[in-house]
Amino acid sequence: MARFIRMEEVVASNEEVRHFVKIQNSDEWVEVLNRQWPDGVLEVFTLHFNAAHQPIAAYWSPVSESGDWNHTTRYYFDASGSVFCVSDYTYFFSYECQGNAIYHQSTRVYEEPQVVLCHELIVQDHDGNTIDPKRCVNPYTFDRPTLWHIDEVFTLLGIQ
Repeated sequence: MARFIRMEEVVASNEEVRHFVKIQNSDEWVEVLNRQWPDGVLEVFTLHFNAAHQPIAAYWSPVSESGDWNHTTRYYFDASGSVFCVSDYTYFFSYECQGNAIYHQSTRVYEEPQVVLCHELIVQDHDGNTIDPKRCVNPYTFDRPTLWHIDEVFTLLGIQ
């Protein structure tokens, strides 16, 4: 997990970012240029690059029109472009889980693609109190492919 934590710090300090969106009535991803976000955004895909312009992370987020939830899948890439970590973050309101806002994070670090080295699951209420994940199930799951290499991300987004 230490490598994952260091990546979070690197991504947070990163300045080169490209945003792509999928909008209503379209199956195509469109790059957001000059911070001109279109209306009707359904999904956002953000690419983070290091100082050498190599991709280091990608964040994939559907948009909640109601604002009742927020979800992001984060992919972290090694120097060869392979995914070494996938982390899903979800915030949602739940009456079944103490009637609170719930933070649900599932992080998997991979030894190689599809071989899990370690997995961490964190479920907390809005005060940071740990909640039993069996008692408080995340209702927001998304059927999307796991992207194992940056080339798959580029193909998905239709970019070179």
